[in-house]
Amino acid sequence: MTTRTHISLWTSGAGALALALTTTACVPGFPDRSDSAPAPATQTPTAAVDQAEESPETEETPRDEGAPDAPEDNSRFGMASWGAPVLEGWTMAAFDQNGVHQFTHGSSSCQVTLYQNRADGSAQGGEPRDTLDGFISTLEGEVGTVAAVPQPAVEVGDFGGGTAEFEADELSYTGNDGADYTMLLAAQWFEDVELIMAPVCRTSDYGANADEVDAFVGALTVERV
Repeated sequence: MTTRTHISLWTSGAGALALALTTTACVPGFPDRSDSAPAPATQTPTAAVDQAEESPETEETPRDEGAPDAPEDNSRFGMASWGAPVLEGWTMAAFDQNGVHQFTHGSSSCQVTLYQNRADGSAQGGEPRDTLDGFISTLEGEVGTVAAVPQPAVEVGDFGGGTAEFEADELSYTGNDGADYTMLLAAQWFEDVELIMAPVCRTSDYGANADEVDAFVGALTVERV
């Protein structure tokens, strides 16, 4: 029977994710990007007023009371932390090693690494695209060429009944052990907190264990702190 208990992975996140876990999949520690991550652009109050004055009035479309409510997209809303599932077949291999948590799959090479980082000196944090590009650059510094293919957003639920969308890439690379790996890399910012997930398997294991990895990712939650 699958256990749906969750582990709260809250951490103060005061330090950068500088610790590189030793793994066969060569998953890197995450560099300190707190000074380089740009804050999202915002519209000036004057521009917002002008735009509102120029926009023609539109009649509000009546809401279909019979339609179910869609989950609220809580991406970037408030500070957050990871909540990880306790699932049969998965073992926690590392807990809060400088903001890094890692889970390994007992019958395959697959593992899920969760990163949590708080930016210093930035109230708004950065952009998920910059996070993905920075992670890929760090990984390339360790293993060489990394092929990245953009993927649809990964939706992660929270305990409030909403969802948060994580921008994602699928990465392919050869580890330092000579084996080929496939990783789903996804990231999002919540105020000044950066959350990253990196499920990875040897490419030879990827297809056969896709359901196991999908179940783990699907059971992850974003906890508001």
